[in-house]
Amino acid sequence: MAHGTHLLTAVLLLSASCTSQAFSAARGCTIPDWRFASSLLPCIEDFDGDGFLDGVVAYGDSVGIVWGDAAGCFSAIDVLPPISPRLGIAWRVTAGDVTGDGLIDLVCSYFPQSSAAPVACPVFVQTGHRAFTMDHGSRMPLLAWRLTHAVALLDIDRDGDLDALLAVYSGQDLVLENDGAGFFSDSTATRITANQNRSWGFQVIDLDGDGWDDVVVATGGSVHAQNFIYWNDRGVLRDTSLQGPAFPTNQMDVGDLDGDGHLDLVFGNEWAPPEVYWGLGNRGFLEDVSMLPPSALSHALAGARLVDFDLDGDLDLLQSGSQADCLLENLGSRRFADVTASIEPLLTTGFVVADFDRDGDQDLLHRIGSSSHTRLSVGMFRQTHAPRAASLGSTLTLELHARPGRFALLSVAPALRVVDLGAYGVWQLDVPSSVQFPAVTLPANGRHDIVLQVPNDPALRGVDLHWQSLEIDPGAINAVRVGNRATTRFQ
Repeated sequence: MAHGTHLLTAVLLLSASCTSQAFSAARGCTIPDWRFASSLLPCIEDFDGDGFLDGVVAYGDSVGIVWGDAAGCFSAIDVLPPISPRLGIAWRVTAGDVTGDGLIDLVCSYFPQSSAAPVACPVFVQTGHRAFTMDHGSRMPLLAWRLTHAVALLDIDRDGDLDALLAVYSGQDLVLENDGAGFFSDSTATRITANQNRSWGFQVIDLDGDGWDDVVVATGGSVHAQNFIYWNDRGVLRDTSLQGPAFPTNQMDVGDLDGDGHLDLVFGNEWAPPEVYWGLGNRGFLEDVSMLPPSALSHALAGARLVDFDLDGDLDLLQSGSQADCLLENLGSRRFADVTASIEPLLTTGFVVADFDRDGDQDLLHRIGSSSHTRLSVGMFRQTHAPRAASLGSTLTLELHARPGRFALLSVAPALRVVDLGAYGVWQLDVPSSVQFPAVTLPANGRHDIVLQVPNDPALRGVDLHWQSLEIDPGAINAVRVGNRATTRFQ
């Protein structure tokens, strides 16, 4: 720790009066290059069971996985064996344990290249640690030419295994029933009502609390059709249209926005304002956007996600748009405030919301513009952030973000040793070589800056130091949460 000790002898603590951002671009992490992916957004799961989130997208004739680590960073793309025979294009990827062996498998929706031959949805079965085998035609039944935009995996009949619901853009949605070992048969005639709803995407959730998985369905593409719900009536999916505008939807989300115990629905629409359906109970919904600020309705949107960005216990609304993204803070009682100024001015076409860096707040994986360029923004309500590089002979600023009135206890170490502390988070610093800073109380703006004078010592060049903090609630017992890990390399 000689170099680190040398640096820490010149510590200057300053309380910052700067405004804290809700999200900020992740630094020092590899961001996947998904420009050539056919998927609109990645599917995020912990595929290898190491406790850290991974991502997968389709690449036309295969799928590619990036493996996440404790810092919320990703590996290079690991491309799985190609789909063979290639009769079309893999479009979206859905994850679930379809074989019942405890490992997460992958199922792809599929665009046939022609109507000459029937095709099946490709399945990638995980056979061991990060090892997959491709199956195209034996696990999923061969189907006549159809455009399947999405696949949902859910236990339709409550027999303990995952069945498949296929979104057919120009025809009847299909139900494929799992035999328990990952082999599917067509049960459309008995498991779903006849429809021609032009489905585009699914979200599986038990909306009415009866213990059976329901499905919220978005219609999309160039079709102006009402979104709808498949209610699961004891193993049969029955569609009911939502009584509201008929816009093509790009992204949707489900959550209890007003805290009344009923789930609400939010749809981010293509070139149209969003839709909000307030749950009334007994399978009833009321569409009403009158409580949203005018800024949320003034320009065309592309996606919508619910995220508790400020950790106050209620869901806020994040929207991607044709002009700029929009963040609405939930004030309770169906009231919202536009706090877009607290996020980066990005133009995105959709988000994935997850805690990538395991610090207890939500982060965002963006798709930028009309391309598949990807950007990771980390939630800043429990964050150690180094916004600029560390240069010899200059100052290094570390931003500590936490909720106002909480204590933040920062540590630094030259080495890593990851320890999963369960509900408290993941500690990543090597404890014997670490040095602790004095605890600080977070001011009203939720940010405290630590400014270090970096010595102009060539021996420090290329040295990595790792930083991590604890957020402590002084008014509660055992109310400690580990933050993210930031790394600086001196240059």
